[in-house]
Amino acid sequence: MYLHGAMATNMKEDVYESEEPLTEADRDQKYFRDELTLPEELQLVHLDIDGALKRFQGRLLNAQNVDFSDSISPLGKKSYGSVAYVLEIQGKNSDEPETFEQKFQRLHMEIGELAQCIPTGKDEAVTTKSTSLLKSMLDEVKARKDVAKPTKGDQTAKIPGPSQADGNVKSLEKRLARIESLTGHLPAGAQPLTDAIEDLRLRTDVLNPAFMETADSKLVALLNKLKQVEEKKGNSNEEIEQNVNELLALMSKWDGVCANLPSKTKKLNSLSRLHECAQQFSERLNRLSNTREMIEKEILKNRTNLDFVHTMAKNEVAALVAKIETLEGHLKKMEK
Repeated sequence: MYLHGAMATNMKEDVYESEEPLTEADRDQKYFRDELTLPEELQLVHLDIDGALKRFQGRLLNAQNVDFSDSISPLGKKSYGSVAYVLEIQGKNSDEPETFEQKFQRLHMEIGELAQCIPTGKDEAVTTKSTSLLKSMLDEVKARKDVAKPTKGDQTAKIPGPSQADGNVKSLEKRLARIESLTGHLPAGAQPLTDAIEDLRLRTDVLNPAFMETADSKLVALLNKLKQVEEKKGNSNEEIEQNVNELLALMSKWDGVCANLPSKTKKLNSLSRLHECAQQFSERLNRLSNTREMIEKEILKNRTNLDFVHTMAKNEVAALVAKIETLEGHLKKMEK
């Protein structure tokens, strides 16, 4: 109604202009600008990744014994340690049905906890108590069976119908069969309860599909290896004979060499000594040749020096003779 009245008064339609669509570069620039302009409540902190890695390398966050449960969910959210093995187990208050894998994990964990809770010192007491309980129940069953049997005088009488004693005997037999099926029928002085629990744990491990897959793969690998061994056994005899013949030929060749080894080693020792003497002699000859060359060089230098001195002496003597002759000429002139 308001828009219609506005159009009636102005006789013009209201036009709303939208912004032009931004390009991809403008959108990226706007996004980074919005990220950089943080509100006052948030503080931008720059971290050194290499320094943080050096500081926290090899450290683990342990959240053991921390309660993360809330008031809404019915199940408690228990935390585990950093090295703990976490299993998903449905509790009693869960609405979802328990799967076969979860049931297996729950039974496995309960058996492990039961084995940890039972002290090792009370195993014999527990086994003796359980065996005594079973013996008492067996004695009670035998007594009830004896009561239920007819006497000799009543053998000619009619067979009576099922009584209450027979029902009690049957119920006891069922209970005993159930106990024996759960714990196993063991004689007196049997294994302790912890060993039985360990046996049950191993049997439950066999039911794990992952264990069965690994066992199947190992069996297949073993069968393949057995086949390979059987195939190689057929060809191994011929190969062994060939190798033995080759070894015999080599041994026959090396027998003569081994017989001549002592004499050859002696010759080599004597030759090594001769080589050492020759090496020392060559070193000394090299030294002598070096000294000879040095002496020859010194002789050449001395000869050149002597020649130079001889020429200089001749020149000096000739100069002296000339000077003496000039002096004699001057003296003769002065005498005249």
